[in-house]
Amino acid sequence: MSLVSLDTLAIARKLQAAGFSDVQAEAMTGVLRDAHEADLSTLVTKVDLKTELDLLKSALGTETALLRSDLNAESALLRSDLKSEITLVRSDLKTEIADTKYEILKWVLSAIGFQTIVVVGAIVALTKGLH
Repeated sequence: MSLVSLDTLAIARKLQAAGFSDVQAEAMTGVLRDAHEADLSTLVTKVDLKTELDLLKSALGTETALLRSDLNAESALLRSDLKSEITLVRSDLKTEIADTKYEILKWVLSAIGFQTIVVVGAIVALTKGLH
């Protein structure tokens, strides 16, 4: 409530002098009195808005920092998992390469052995045929 009083009678007389009827002057005076006596303490001020905005910015900054921290932790975990997977794949690949080398070597030595037997057999056959 306002501490300054409102002279409604003086306002009504001024309105009547300006051409308002008694009913119009009373209605206008009533509206002015209600507006004058209105409780303005519930209205939001620029200071209130700035305070609330600062609180929101602070909360957003905190949430952003938490999110960034969570993302960094998740990224580190994914990198670790990926490195582990790469290590496993490399190990499997090395095993496969070693197995393949063994199979190739086995086939090459078998082929050399078979060819040696064929050549020795041919030489033996030729030497028996000459005698």
